[in-house]
Amino acid sequence: DNGATGMQTGVTGNGNAPATSSAPLSGGIANLSAFEPVQNDAQDDGPFTTGNSQIGPDTYPNSIIFYCGAGFQSHVVYNVAGYKTLTTTVGVPNNAKYGAGNTLSVIFYKDGTSAQLAPAVNVTLDHPQSVRANLDGASQLVVGCTGSGDGDHGYTPVALANATVGPS
Repeated sequence: DNGATGMQTGVTGNGNAPATSSAPLSGGIANLSAFEPVQNDAQDDGPFTTGNSQIGPDTYPNSIIFYCGAGFQSHVVYNVAGYKTLTTTVGVPNNAKYGAGNTLSVIFYKDGTSAQLAPAVNVTLDHPQSVRANLDGASQLVVGCTGSGDGDHGYTPVALANATVGPS
């Protein structure tokens, strides 16, 4: 990130082309949903999408939706170099298959290490959690998610709703 334009460069999941994000919102804030993941093993667990998600009574237009592994951690990785904060609402979308009775644990890691950028959050259907993570000094944001279910009943989508990265 060059800070001035909000353009993000990196390697896409297939390793072939640079990724770019849309222009920043006011104040250097950018929607994380506009960024191309540099790695996405969550796609092996189910579809990866961006767009609208409804969590409880609220609809979030700029969401990242991916599936959590059943008893193991799925990951989505973003280039966040130059940004200092991540703000998002984490929740289980209302239309989630196996959403009822499944608890999802979401952890935000720095640069593929075990260093957490924010405390882990546990979310269930209709019980989203707000997250603000300190990205200062991080080149990559690794979002890990594990479902509490077993087998096919553990693959449950999680939404990073209206996720933004910014300068402070």
